This record gives sequence, C-alpha cells and structure tokens, in this order.
Amino acid sequence: MKPATFSFPKRLLSLRYWAVLAWLVMGISGCALQSGGGGKNLRSEHVQTWVGEVSCPGCSERWLAVTLFPDGLFRLRESYVAGKGGAEERFYDVGRWSATLGDARRLLLKGASQRQFRLLPHGDLVMLDEQGNDIVSIREYVLKRQPKPDLISDAMRMLALYSEPTYPGAKAMVTECLSAQVMPLVDTPAAAKMLQHIQTIPADRRARGPVLAALKANWQEPKAKSPSDKRALNIIEFERFWPNETCAQGPIAPAQPLQETVWRLSSIKGVAAQEAVLGQAAHIRLRKGGRLTGTTGCNRLQGTWQLSDNKLSLSRMSSTRAYCRDAMAQQERALMDVLRESKQYRQVGHQLELLQGDQVLARFVATEMM
Repeated sequence: MKPATFSFPKRLLSLRYWAVLAWLVMGISGCALQSGGGGKNLRSEHVQTWVGEVSCPGCSERWLAVTLFPDGLFRLRESYVAGKGGAEERFYDVGRWSATLGDARRLLLKGASQRQFRLLPHGDLVMLDEQGNDIVSIREYVLKRQPKPDLISDAMRMLALYSEPTYPGAKAMVTECLSAQVMPLVDTPAAAKMLQHIQTIPADRRARGPVLAALKANWQEPKAKSPSDKRALNIIEFERFWPNETCAQGPIAPAQPLQETVWRLSSIKGVAAQEAVLGQAAHIRLRKGGRLTGTTGCNRLQGTWQLSDNKLSLSRMSSTRAYCRDAMAQQERALMDVLRESKQYRQVGHQLELLQGDQVLARFVATEMM
C-alpha cells in the first residue's frame, strides 16, 4: 500500500509564493534604508555631499553644495557669480537635517533658514520650494551626489555660546548656535585671545551661564572613529563677546521677531552712528506686508523688503530731501547705499546685522517703540 501524500491546492501555492516574495522585497528595502542603499537613501554611515546649479532662468549663476553628516548635522555652501569675470560670493549655513515624518526621501534642513529637498531614485536631490512643492521652471533644480564628500571646512562667521571649564584641567567648550553642537576648542592664537578676553567679563556674569561670542571659524573633523576623538572648533578670528545676549536663531534660541521691531542704527561700515540732535535716531522697521519705514537720522526713508532663504532683499528705497549737516549727510548716504547693497542678514540676540558676504555693513540694535 502506497503511503498517503498531501499536496497544496494550486491557489494556496500561488499565495504562498507571492507572500514570500513580498517578504523578501520588504526585507531588502528595509536593509537598504538603514545602510544607505549605495547612496540612494538619506540614512548612511558615511558623509554624503550633493552639488548642483540652482540659478533661476535669466538670473546670476548660483550653486549649492549640501553635505549631510551621519550624526544629523549638515553644512551648506551657496555660491553666487554676478556675471562673466565677476567675483564669487559665498554664503554658508549649518544646522540639523532630518527626513520628513512619513516620507523617508524628503529632506528637511533647519539652520539659519529652512530648506527642503527630495531624494530621487538614482540618488540625486531635487530642490523644493519653501512649502515643499516642486519648483515649476524650465530648469531642473537637481543636485548631483558626489563620489567623494566635501566637508565644507571653509572658514565662516558663526555665533557660539562659550562655557567655562567645569573642573580644573577641563577644556573650555562652545555651543554653536544653529546646530546646538557642543565642541572643544582647537588650540589657536585666536582661541587664546578669546580665553584671555573672557576674563574681562565680570565673574558674576560668567557664573550665570554661557556667554555669546562672534567668531570666524571652521570645523576640525575627527581623524579616526574613536569615542575620544571628537569634532572640534578651530577659531580663526575672535570678534567679540555679547554678555547680555543669547542665540537669536537655532534650536537653543529664544524667539526674536524680525518684523515690527524698531532697529536703531548702531554702526555703519565700522563707524559709530551719529546721534540725532533733533528728531528720531536713525532706524529701520520691517512692517508686515513687506513695507519698510524708518529714518536716516535726518530724513524719513521708505521702501520694500522681502525675506527668502535667509536673504533679506531691500528695494525701492527712497527718502525725503531735507538738508542735513555734513556728518549726518555722510551717514545718510552710507545708510542708503548699505540698504541697497545688502543681500543677507543675521540676528545676534537684540542686534541685527546687514551683511555682504562675510562683511558686516551695518549693525542695528532692537529698541523700544519710536
């Protein structure tokens, strides 16, 4: 007598085949997401860089380089070329990156400004608008993934909170404002100058907590993957401390409105602002709706403003034509020129800086309603 045999119906075999196939596909996809999938996913154990031209049609040449680090930090370099033979201007941003919740291919950068990208199937990035939608244009705003990472170790201006050593023999630490990263200092003459200058800050103020510092620095990446070898900050130039201020942007910053604040002129191109003998001190105010008002200290001024990607664009600047004395007239001409030339800004606690590249053109301080 032959032993009994059992066989699955053809329908059950077909279902089991597709179930196993689906399980394998899901497993492979999950492993690819965790490991980086050959550069086709945002998550990776390695530093990744994308570079591409993002100029608008008919605009000056503009390039972006975006580098993502495995620990959630990013660095960005934005390069402008005004025209043929023109000098290149560079702007930088740093901060934290993340994949959008529910969409692992949607990249969100949060630094001085907020930007969004989408990862394409072949591993490149496409830039999105501020709302996270595709940019409708004849151009393709695609950043190509680079075979070798660019650490973007350029010297850049930054703000950081200085913390004194907590015990004898410990190193001083700084917390970079936009990324909230805590780092030790590389031994440099500029770092020594900062450590010397901190002693001029009253002891009771230092005891209350970290002190805000303006620096020109770059990052020194660890040479080996060792817990004892960590990223450090290499200070190239120490500018100054702001004992009564804190970070104005970034994860550790308190809210500080740019709009509707009266920004009184503190200095322009390194020269202290003139005191108004009559009338109001020189100031600007960015009104809601894109209207700018203020005074040069002699004449009333007005114009329009627009904020996009950390670029503060001021346009249609005009002023009344009352006679101004020599020093005030010089300040007025300089202020109007700066308002037309400046394309970038930075808030420093209660201070507003108008920039051209890495150069501070004018500083303003927040004041009461004028």
